[in-house]
Amino acid sequence: MTDKTWKAVERRIAKVLGGKRNPLSGSSSRHTSGDVIHDKYYVEIKHRARIPFYNIFKDDFLEKKLGKKVSVLLYNKKSRYCILMIDLDDFVKKEIKVVEIIRTEKIPFFKTFKETIKEARKENKIPLVIFHEKGSKTNIVMMRLEDFIKKK
Repeated sequence: MTDKTWKAVERRIAKVLGGKRNPLSGSSSRHTSGDVIHDKYYVEIKHRARIPFYNIFKDDFLEKKLGKKVSVLLYNKKSRYCILMIDLDDFVKKEIKVVEIIRTEKIPFFKTFKETIKEARKENKIPLVIFHEKGSKTNIVMMRLEDFIKKK
């Protein structure tokens, strides 16, 4: 029996983070309600056919445009958070390449991120939402900038 694509994506991301895919994510899990069992991070993985902001990272769009690999900082006056969007590989290496700051009225998937923050607090973990667009090799981590700074 072959793995469903989203399960394989969750398994790969969990391995990169040094965790394990949670087979029973959600309230029925004994470990965590997140998608990955990890000591430090509460992880939600969103595997979609299309993700609105993904074109910034896909095919090294900004790298070609600016000549360097880029992380994106999303800032919204109404939010308490500066949101860092960073490639999973750079997150693991603890590197921010060049930051492109985008001031925006609406942060994509912010409602999902706020829910993840709430669940992470219950488990005393750092919240991460990781996006994977179908057919892409790139995984994008969404996290609070302050958590990345503490991580270093």
